[in-house]
Amino acid sequence: MEDPSPTINVLEHCGVSPPADTHVTVTSLPLNFFDLLWLTFHPLGRVIFYDFPYSTSHFIENTVPNLKTSLSLALKHFTPLAGNLIAPRDTNSSTEFLIRCLDGDSVSVTFAECMDDPNHFNGNHIRDANMLNAFVPQLPPATCVDISGGKFSAAPVFAIQVTVFPKRAICIGIRSAHAVADGSSLFNFARAWASITKQVILLDTKDTKLDYYNIIDFGWGKPQKFEFVEEPLSMSRCRDSNADLEIGIVLPKNEMDAFSTIFAEGVQCLHG
Repeated sequence: MEDPSPTINVLEHCGVSPPADTHVTVTSLPLNFFDLLWLTFHPLGRVIFYDFPYSTSHFIENTVPNLKTSLSLALKHFTPLAGNLIAPRDTNSSTEFLIRCLDGDSVSVTFAECMDDPNHFNGNHIRDANMLNAFVPQLPPATCVDISGGKFSAAPVFAIQVTVFPKRAICIGIRSAHAVADGSSLFNFARAWASITKQVILLDTKDTKLDYYNIIDFGWGKPQKFEFVEEPLSMSRCRDSNADLEIGIVLPKNEMDAFSTIFAEGVQCLHG
């Protein structure tokens, strides 16, 4: 029996820009050779689940405005995320690819509601990995722009979706083009956004690599689950132990069943 797809009800869709006093006139960041390698790579997806014992009305009236304000402030320090990937429409053009940021550029943000059981999507049990795509937005489509008389494609590079499970949980889904931000950059952005939401000061007092559970706190406590979307293998520090690792694997069901059996037998052998 296949896992049922989550039912999503969109509450609001909007664009969030850096603060007006950021004064971004025109900023262009040319892609270097190593950035170009990621142009054909699928966008990165991340989902973070938290406990959230509040109603949808509380979410709309309190949480949504706070997240919009803090996101805008965070984008002041991560301006390229609100920009667009500029690419020549002529494949024979010698014009370089670049990230362009203009005053008024914004990040696409969706606020949604899901009435399903969040434990079905964020537990440690085997489940259909494709279900998580419902909580991560797609990047908006590219548009055609005219730059210095030439035709170019302008593609948004970042999008966010916040989904509330009334009186049970909340999750934040992030989708980004790999050419503008790698996994480490996404982590730093999420950490900054969460810290601004809580109105705390970032203190780099310890190594935070892979530590997704103890650093990204929006005021709702430690995340219940941090998920990688559309990636066959993921790794992070364990939620409840800094000495252990949490590993995620995506396989076809028959291969996953075989892997689970072999893994369980291997652990049993280690314990004698």
